[in-house]
Amino acid sequence: MNNLKTSTKNVLIASVATIIGGAMGATATYTHTIKNENNNSTIVNIDGKSFDRTSDEYEVFVKKIVADNENLQEEIQKLKKDIEESKKNQGTLSNQNQIETDGEKKALLDVAKTINACSDYEERKVEPMSLRGEDYSNGFILHSYSSGKEEGVEFKLGKKYRTMSFDIGHLDESDKKGTFVLTYYLDGQVQEEISTEPEMPVQHFEIDLRNADIIKFNWSNTKGYAKYGVANVMVE
Repeated sequence: MNNLKTSTKNVLIASVATIIGGAMGATATYTHTIKNENNNSTIVNIDGKSFDRTSDEYEVFVKKIVADNENLQEEIQKLKKDIEESKKNQGTLSNQNQIETDGEKKALLDVAKTINACSDYEERKVEPMSLRGEDYSNGFILHSYSSGKEEGVEFKLGKKYRTMSFDIGHLDESDKKGTFVLTYYLDGQVQEEISTEPEMPVQHFEIDLRNADIIKFNWSNTKGYAKYGVANVMVE
């Protein structure tokens, strides 16, 4: 190795400088000079840092730098894969969090946006409404008159919830005539009709939301001016 030709040595110098320069940054520069041809010593200067090696030492130095660079590239590729895997896992977790609510019931009026509410819709989030002698809240009052016209309101669920529960009953302060029919839709599809009358007790319902995006309530009254309340509307 003591007879290493100058041209070969220069190639090695350029290769090592490129590797080190790449590790130091794209703007790194290098220069090299032959210090003494008799002892085959070479000075390599990379961004102002000097490396003085004999030919044999330089060969060992080259091999070590090349090996270190290969190991570094492997670590970089592994890190990239870990980052991509982490992004995928975060995306999966985010989707799960959109659907799952940790089993905690939440008031519909706190988490869903009200859209397309008709003029006969009256929200009662905090203010109580008396249904069959008891106070309720977290819901809405439906003014369904005898005109036969179907009225309604929609709530944007965002496909986040699996079930909904609510109570429905006659509003004490209203007229006691008129059968009330509540129909609900999930993403435009009719699911069920619920019928009640003024003298009936407050009814409790649990319905499957099927992770729907929008739930719509329509109501109609066959006669009279009775009002009904839908209260304790919770989703999970």
